[in-house]
Amino acid sequence: MKTLFSLLLIANLAFFAVQAGFFGHVLPDGREPARSADQISPEKLNLLPADADVKAPVAAVTPAPPPATKTYACVELGSFSVDDARRAETLIAGVGLAGRYAQRKTDEAASYIVYLPPFKTKADADRASAELHRIGVNDFFIIQENGPFKLAISLGVFRTEEAAKAQLTSLSQLGVRNAKTGERSTTVAKVYFQFRNIDQETDAKIVELKASFAGTEVHDCAGTAASTGSSSGT
Repeated sequence: MKTLFSLLLIANLAFFAVQAGFFGHVLPDGREPARSADQISPEKLNLLPADADVKAPVAAVTPAPPPATKTYACVELGSFSVDDARRAETLIAGVGLAGRYAQRKTDEAASYIVYLPPFKTKADADRASAELHRIGVNDFFIIQENGPFKLAISLGVFRTEEAAKAQLTSLSQLGVRNAKTGERSTTVAKVYFQFRNIDQETDAKIVELKASFAGTEVHDCAGTAASTGSSSGT
């Protein structure tokens, strides 16, 4: 009995010592009140109850800015003969660009000609002209002055051989089989169309128009002067 009584006494004393905190530095009580004091800036801590519904913060997503639309100060389509310029105006209006261009007109030195070889008589040249009209070729004229090209039919004069060959290919696709290219220095009236402050969509339409006219190019205006407003007069 004495032994049992002694064990119970020791157990009670030990329990009392634990409750009193005598063994706090050895047996932590799970609350660790000193840990908050050891934190950096403890006043910024927000202690939540154990049953609080804690969710991870969701990072804000900043939408990407829309891509910048490229604009062009001035692009020029040309060159055109006087007759082709009239047809070009119709096509320009057809793609919604009527009134959005200016014309630049100039006289240019041309070194290459696309032509039908000289005919024996004016009547023969006239019959060939009628056939050209029938298949849709309208920009041509019969050369009247004396020389190696008298009574030949000019189908276009160009500054470069490459442009002349492009015209030859275009005519071949229309069924003109006997056209030729050659050198012939002359001065011809040319027309350019200038489009200012356009976006990429409009630039794409201009490039499509280029494909309808052999020997034409699209390039920057490069400081050339243009008449104001659209103009159909040639």
